[in-house]
Amino acid sequence: EDNCEAILSNAFRADSVVYNVILGENIKSIFDYAFYSASSLKNVTFNDKLEYIGEYGFYDCPLNDKFFLSDNITHIGSYTFYSNENLEEIRLPKALESLENNVINNSANLKSILIYNNINNIVKTSFTVNTDTKLYYYGTKEEFDNISITGYVTTIFDDTNRIYYFSENIPLTEGNFFHLFDKKIVEW
Repeated sequence: EDNCEAILSNAFRADSVVYNVILGENIKSIFDYAFYSASSLKNVTFNDKLEYIGEYGFYDCPLNDKFFLSDNITHIGSYTFYSNENLEEIRLPKALESLENNVINNSANLKSILIYNNINNIVKTSFTVNTDTKLYYYGTKEEFDNISITGYVTTIFDDTNRIYYFSENIPLTEGNFFHLFDKKIVEW
């Protein structure tokens, strides 16, 4: 029986052997620096019980291009996905309520970020991304405008041409919209 509920701090820090991680069904937390600079880590399969990822959790890991997090995660620490060069798409959890400093940063190939309308607080430097990255918000523009976005630097949150809002049906108004088709992001 698998009774392990956490991956401890520094458990796989600077590991060069681990390529694939499948979280046990009872894992609820990944603590700070757990996979920091794990130089071979490409794949992570999350369980539905995971709620917490600490600071620097997957810092400088060569993760695969698409990274979909478990929807029940409520906390992602600062610098968790910093310097992940292969990362092209990341889908943040539905249960996530806030984004801290530098959650995603220095990921030169990142093309899209999907966040859900449960988010109510964002630090502007949560995402420091390239000029081609698009932000897909699974909610309305009105809901997005009610998010508390704090910080003083210009980021993706200031460029309305890079922000897309969810619409199940073909939108009747002008703007940037998307929907999900077979779990893929499709722009209207």
